Amino acid sequence: MIRPLIAFLLLASTAFGQIDISWTTQKSVTGLVNPRTVGTRILVADESNPVASRVAIVKVVTAAKFVKLSARKSLFEFADLEKLSDNEWLITAPGKYLVEAVTFDPATGIDERRIEITFGEPEPVPPPKPDPIPVPPPKPDVVNAYNVGQISYTNAPRNVAEASSIASLYRVGASKLFGANNNPLLDIEGILKEIDSQFIAKSPKDAGWVKWKVAVGDAMRAEQIKRKTFSRQDWYACLIEVAASLEAVK
Repeated sequence: MIRPLIAFLLLASTAFGQIDISWTTQKSVTGLVNPRTVGTRILVADESNPVASRVAIVKVVTAAKFVKLSARKSLFEFADLEKLSDNEWLITAPGKYLVEAVTFDPATGIDERRIEITFGEPEPVPPPKPDPIPVPPPKPDVVNAYNVGQISYTNAPRNVAEASSIASLYRVGASKLFGANNNPLLDIEGILKEIDSQFIAKSPKDAGWVKWKVAVGDAMRAEQIKRKTFSRQDWYACLIEVAASLEAVK
């Protein structure tokens, strides 16, 4: 008889000490003056300034005789709880809380239950998108068979008129290697001297052309060393490569 009685007391103690916590969110409207409900409408005075916000309602169900409820954001920051009924409390400040219910009953002693709730927190603001990296305009498909065309195009000042004028010096000079277009037949030394003198005579306004001339001359010499032999046809193609690169300047 004693054993069934002990078992009954243990079961009763468990039942009495059980705590059930639940929560929901609702919208709260403040700033109403003289509110009056008419059907599904709420009538308010003209001076009302309604403000809607989201609130949480925490409900605690227990058979215990005493309930203490707390909600905290941190160890020292507690929420203001407004009691709505014997088992419902209101939290108005949005955030993340640890809600703790503590009960006491002479028959069961102290019991407690905790849950976490989060409501009404603003959506995280995404970091600002970085300014798009400017995409440089596509480079023209410059002929670079002699490793001179790309150097010529890259170093040339962006002056279309001057680039076109200098390009004609190299195109005409190339034609003289074979006496084309009624031009006199000259060797490469004579043609390069002629190009240099005409280049100086034109005196381009942009000082960057002097740098360009040195870079192109260095590239030509490097290609001659690389190839070891440089035929008349090679010189022709090289001069035309320079002319075409300048004609691509925009």
